[in-house]
Amino acid sequence: MDSDYAIRFTIRGGRIARYQIFEDSLLIAMARHSDAIARQARLNEVLYGWDDSGCGRTIIFLHGLFLNRQFWAPVIDRLGEGHRCVAFDMPGHGVSPWLNGLDLDGIADDLALWIVENGAAPATIVGHSQGGMIALRLAGRHPDAVKRLVLVNTSARPEYPERIDAWRARRGALLDTGS
Repeated sequence: MDSDYAIRFTIRGGRIARYQIFEDSLLIAMARHSDAIARQARLNEVLYGWDDSGCGRTIIFLHGLFLNRQFWAPVIDRLGEGHRCVAFDMPGHGVSPWLNGLDLDGIADDLALWIVENGAAPATIVGHSQGGMIALRLAGRHPDAVKRLVLVNTSARPEYPERIDAWRARRGALLDTGS
């Protein structure tokens, strides 16, 4: 019996970082290909990872709590040509490590710096959940950096100080146990 095989390589730093072997046509068709370039930069002592793809007006995607930039991949894939799509890993998620003392205002300030330094202003900011809370702060603190906001399942409320310790404990438990 014959089968089709495909091998998909992910290259980082000129080396194979990961490979996947797909067998049969259905799995080959389901293999996601992305032309996004994975990048990293340090902004105000925080290391951010992001994917950058396409050309045109910039749309920046900010994921919610306990997710990473891959959350936006299906949306970015459907946007097609005509947009520059940038999806960030928020600090403490994906390849972006957490920095103690960082808050949502600090992240918004970092993103504003990135927008200015990369000539992306004004950008459309799409934020999901906590990413939307960061997007609101970004627009409020740096209105020249933002053309429009798209908020998905987010809240405009401030973070309550009494909840922060509980969130940190939940985050620690999740990272320690994976559930």
